[in-house]
Amino acid sequence: MKSKVQIKTVYDSSNKKTRLYVYNNNNKGSIKMSNELPVKVYLENKICAELIATFQSEELYMLAVPALEAYAKENNLILTESIDDE
Repeated sequence: MKSKVQIKTVYDSSNKKTRLYVYNNNNKGSIKMSNELPVKVYLENKICAELIATFQSEELYMLAVPALEAYAKENNLILTESIDDE
């Protein structure tokens, strides 16, 4: 069975942040986490880059990439990421 990924964003008005939830129905919503370095994700335009998410594993980030790339394309932005070893 092919994996189906659902991504949901929820805006929390109390702290003015949007949370990204990634669901993988092959393992009933749980995604195995590892001790990898976190992946920081940015959206950039010609003027600046803004940190939009931090994923605790590359596996989780890769599940979200298609939706993030589609959002970036729709808004004429560039999706970039970095991995900090600190």
